Amino acid sequence: MTVLRALAAIAIAISAASGLWISADMSSSAGPSQPGEVPDLYRAFAGREPGRGEWLGSEPLPAALGLPGAARQARFVYGSTDGRSGTRPVAVSGALFLPIGDPPAGGWPIVAWAHGTVGIADTCAPTVAGRSPRDLQYLGAWLNAGYAIVATDYQGLGTPGAHPYLDNRAAAYSILDALRAARSHEPALANRILLVGQSQGAAAAISTAALAPGYARELGVVGTVATGVPNVTASLSPANRAARAEAAFDPAVAYLLYLAASASEGDPHLDPADGLTPQGRTALDAARSTCALPMLQEVRAASLHQGNAITPLFYEIFREAIDAARYPSLALQQPLFVGIGADDVDTPANGQLAIVADACRAGARVEAHLYAGRDHSSAVNPSFRDSSEFAARLMRGEGVPACAPVQRHEGSR
Repeated sequence: MTVLRALAAIAIAISAASGLWISADMSSSAGPSQPGEVPDLYRAFAGREPGRGEWLGSEPLPAALGLPGAARQARFVYGSTDGRSGTRPVAVSGALFLPIGDPPAGGWPIVAWAHGTVGIADTCAPTVAGRSPRDLQYLGAWLNAGYAIVATDYQGLGTPGAHPYLDNRAAAYSILDALRAARSHEPALANRILLVGQSQGAAAAISTAALAPGYARELGVVGTVATGVPNVTASLSPANRAARAEAAFDPAVAYLLYLAASASEGDPHLDPADGLTPQGRTALDAARSTCALPMLQEVRAASLHQGNAITPLFYEIFREAIDAARYPSLALQQPLFVGIGADDVDTPANGQLAIVADACRAGARVEAHLYAGRDHSSAVNPSFRDSSEFAARLMRGEGVPACAPVQRHEGSR
């Protein structure tokens, strides 16, 4: 059986339960529950037109917002390119974490971390509001394995301006310029970079790998690790939307409201009113300022689903924003690791396997792992053993098979 046929067989065997990009396990994966206070540093460069990857300023990251086990940690502001226009300079915030001990010869290899949804308000940015317990454990494992971590907040999260939510080009530019800035400022960083992301950040990491050769060719990207990979085409297909229209509670509504609020903030000519019901419009106001966990709780308390919150016009009004969430290319030059929870109903496993198959067809070298008994959130940390071995092989310069069969892990719980 060919690899692609094997992928298809696994996909059919997995439940086709549908969702979008929000975890049902809200306590561990939905990001910060409370907004933070935006530091003055993030407002200091408003109106300036920084260069791409220019280090603008930094300050120590408060311990409550940091990673246990980091020798040094700071939040910083740097120059990047507005992902929506593709040309306008913007200032973006992020964080830098260094491991304990002396760097190896050539410097610390880098994990470029792409976070999942936290909200669209500045106060929800990870360097302002903190990170979920799951992400603290996961990033701590990479740090303890000897990787420095460069973690962007993404354009418009923390710093002034609208956050282009789910815009993969914007996220990729933010990631690549954070790496440029960090390497220009910190001599202990090597030019050996692993792109790592979860959920929204998985799409961002894959898109970064696709766009790096054209936007930041000088950066030494060796590969990508992605968990909870979104498949927008499958998630927003008419059949899937119809299936979710009668759900008692659809967490995807929160993401769609974030997308609508973000797009309308970036383009004042967009009016989301026609794409939302009265219930949806009420929740839209909350989406502008509410971080992910309380937003999910609000959607659940109101029993919102795509049938009672979203009108069919929504998908036309926000087509451009939805298109920006698709992958620019899956023909990646460097290897890709995909970690999939077999019980994932947020980015369903069959949709993730379809992305793996598409990447294989495009000629990418993909190593995919399927974890039985794990969902969107609970697959992240168990996947580290496999993804860290994948990363170590890449750092040693070893190859990855063109497209090996999916590795299945039974009894993960």
